[in-house]
Amino acid sequence: MKHLIFILCITCLNLSNPCKALINTNSQLTTVQKSETDSTNLLNGIQGKVDQAFLLALKTKQAAPLLHLDQKLNKIGGKNSNPIITYWQSYLSYYLSICHLQLKDKKNAEESINKAIELIENMENKNAEDYALLAYEQSFSCQFKPGIIIPFVSKKLKRNCETALQIDSLNMRAYFVLGSNDFYTPEMFGGGKSAEKMLLKAIDMPEQKIANPFLPSWGKMNAYELLIRWYIRKEKWNLAHKYYQEGLKKYPTSFLIQELASKIKE
Repeated sequence: MKHLIFILCITCLNLSNPCKALINTNSQLTTVQKSETDSTNLLNGIQGKVDQAFLLALKTKQAAPLLHLDQKLNKIGGKNSNPIITYWQSYLSYYLSICHLQLKDKKNAEESINKAIELIENMENKNAEDYALLAYEQSFSCQFKPGIIIPFVSKKLKRNCETALQIDSLNMRAYFVLGSNDFYTPEMFGGGKSAEKMLLKAIDMPEQKIANPFLPSWGKMNAYELLIRWYIRKEKWNLAHKYYQEGLKKYPTSFLIQELASKIKE
């Protein structure tokens, strides 16, 4: 009888290890599921969250709202090797650079835009959206570069836009970046040749081919703004008025478009 009890005890002990393994596996699965849920919740509508954090940072004159969101992205980014997370980390760093610049902190502004660029440059198998964002950030970074370097940066960002369009010929953001770069390039350095054409192409395309809260939709409102400014610069008042009305209809809350009303002559 004692022998039988001993055997039963040993059997139960041997069964306990698989049970523990099952419990550990379930615990790990729960942790993974929670991590995936956290990532999904944060990335759902992430562009709007970054934009709102940026506006709050400007309003409070503190970078804290953007830095707080950056910490959240870094937290899920450390658990997931996900190019979407990297994209939005870069996008946020771009806006953090603008914020620092508005706060007269040029050192951190330059560091933030360099980080934004590095995040995308280090990505493997970049898609059209990645190349378009990279080009946009490179264009912004020119203000921190010596004059002699700017033409080389400009060529590099144009190549990145061209690569984006080779991957996706209907990428709205690539056309916007090309138009924006040409708009801001002085004529003495070859600017002003393709801004109108590229911006018209940009506004003729959808923000997203298929609505997706995890993917970018930025650029089209800015394309309207620059196109209106272009026609104001060229004193083409009928066209300026036309695209002002069209842009305002699509983006009725856009201050960037609204503020152009007083500059358009009848």
